[in-house]
Amino acid sequence: MTVAILGAGITGLAFGYPLTKQGIPVRIFEAAASEGGLASSFESHGFCFDYGPHEFVTDNPELETLLTEVCGDDLLTVVKRTSQHFGGRFIPYPFGIVDIVRSINPLVTLRAGIDVTWNRLCNLVRKPKDDSFAAWTKSRFGKTLYDLYFGPYTHKVWGVEPHDLDPRTASDRITVDSVWDLLVKSVRHRWLGADDFKASFRDAIEYALA
Repeated sequence: MTVAILGAGITGLAFGYPLTKQGIPVRIFEAAASEGGLASSFESHGFCFDYGPHEFVTDNPELETLLTEVCGDDLLTVVKRTSQHFGGRFIPYPFGIVDIVRSINPLVTLRAGIDVTWNRLCNLVRKPKDDSFAAWTKSRFGKTLYDLYFGPYTHKVWGVEPHDLDPRTASDRITVDSVWDLLVKSVRHRWLGADDFKASFRDAIEYALA
């Protein structure tokens, strides 16, 4: 029996590789001139260009073992540092409360603080109506931060109006449930050495770059 695989991208190659190790014949069909899909590269005028990212972000030891076996010395482990452009400045991401205070206009910070305080008081009186991404975010971070950051950023990433997104998208992707939560965790992490940010708010994320 021969296993036929359509597509010689990462998925097709990753599926075919262990089968061949088990002695199972594999035929991979690819419409493009070369294998690799979006993880392949091409040369032009002496330079090499990537079609897409050649990186893996994983905590899966089996995948790490596979990458080490397949890539050998071509596999690099690096530290990834990211930032987001906001208000004309680049703010390190994940955000720290000190970075936010330093980078955002004081009047905006004041307005956002008033919004957050008001929403927290309202939430004590009545349960927030979490029926969309927009509603979930506004009830916890206020309209100011939603209009300036959460709304535009989410629309850009997903291509969908935040009012049409399920609230679980917000609760799964936003790892703090309020500005107060961010403040408390930042203080605990920066001055008390707590591990509140160990999983979701690391200053650097290690990932494998093939």
